[in-house]
Amino acid sequence: MIPVSYLSAYLYCPRKLYLEKVMKVIVMPKEVMVKGMVQHKALELAGKAEEIIILKTRKSMSKEDIRSLYEERYRKVLKAAVLQSRERLTEAGLNMAEIEKTIWPIMFQELRYRSRLVHSFMVSSRLEGKELWDKLIPKVKPEFQIESANLNLKGCIDRIEDYGNSVVPVEIKIGKAPQGVWPGDRIQVAAYIMLLEDQGWNVQKGSIIYNDGTRDIIMNPFLRKEVIDVREKVEQLLASKDMPEKCCNNPKCQACSVKSGCIG
Repeated sequence: MIPVSYLSAYLYCPRKLYLEKVMKVIVMPKEVMVKGMVQHKALELAGKAEEIIILKTRKSMSKEDIRSLYEERYRKVLKAAVLQSRERLTEAGLNMAEIEKTIWPIMFQELRYRSRLVHSFMVSSRLEGKELWDKLIPKVKPEFQIESANLNLKGCIDRIEDYGNSVVPVEIKIGKAPQGVWPGDRIQVAAYIMLLEDQGWNVQKGSIIYNDGTRDIIMNPFLRKEVIDVREKVEQLLASKDMPEKCCNNPKCQACSVKSGCIG
């Protein structure tokens, strides 16, 4: 099956995808890649720790009290994620304390969103602790693995938000975006929506979280066709003996992790 990440990689640069996956050019760890890895790990650990946070809630707690519970736990999981990634950070020449400082704003944005939601649900439901956890909507499922033989696609969604009668796939990205979304991010979330639908989930939208805010992705027939078209192009690329042409985008090429192998 084709990893969904290959679709966004193809839209970024077919030649780079070919060099990495067909020619097996070794990719040296880049700063942005390692930061992304640590951020994903931290958010995964945070999602898995949410039950621990909720079990500590009491109906008498204010919005600030709930946020403090989240902040305490999120700081711990961020430190744990950085420590678990120590070897990769060293290889990339990155300082652990600086990485922690860089990623914290994303963690804070996430904890602020979740703590507000939990406090609001707690007030409206008049529940606390385990009862609150059992009834809480939406629940977050981090690093959600999914695949479909029908679509010949597989992937790992950063998280899905389960509202009981529907789910929302969410991708979390490093950095700011254009006024809309990056094409590769759009196709990635669209593919995840299709994968979830294929498995019987009701999906109204997908979301992409950038440093400067959240963008929603709503499916339409054209976007569905684009996902299939790009997947077919990736399938052809992986089976081809011919390397794609250079992309001729100098800023993109200068930052490329495989530029030393991009010849011809």
